Amino acid sequence: GALPLVDSNGDTFALLCIDMELDKIRDAVLRNIALPVALTLLLGTLFILLFSWWARKNITMPISRLEDSVGAFAQASHAQGDPSALAYDAPEIHTSNEVESLSRTITQMTGDIRNYAIRIVNARSQMESMQTRVRQMDQLAHEDGLTKTKNKAAYQEAQAVVDEEIAQGTAKVGLVM
Repeated sequence: GALPLVDSNGDTFALLCIDMELDKIRDAVLRNIALPVALTLLLGTLFILLFSWWARKNITMPISRLEDSVGAFAQASHAQGDPSALAYDAPEIHTSNEVESLSRTITQMTGDIRNYAIRIVNARSQMESMQTRVRQMDQLAHEDGLTKTKNKAAYQEAQAVVDEEIAQGTAKVGLVM
């Protein structure tokens, strides 16, 4: 076997020769190069298969289950009038990694959203109740309890409105006493 040696200009400056049978050279190449390459490919393939299985079990499938449950929650929650009906069905995820932490966080967040919505609905109900009471109190403050006619406070409020409109030049009415 022979191998020409060339410099950086491409000029041959030597010839490396070996006096050996080609079958022995081929066997040496197979033994020293082909076998390690084949073993490396085999172990690499095995590693890739094991990593793919692990990633599917610990990342891909849990995230897919998490996505499905969050999507179902979002769809069921859309235009939901009763906040107590906002129920999140958390998937069982026990991966001991960030995906499990994300699942716990989403479960906590959906509970917080439901509680916040319940507080908003309760506050709105209390506000409406208070508005009703304010209207009733306003009516009591501006009417005579016996005759149900407007009292002096109602007259003074109406007079202030008319006076303001007169001052602005927008009055369509005037009072003469």
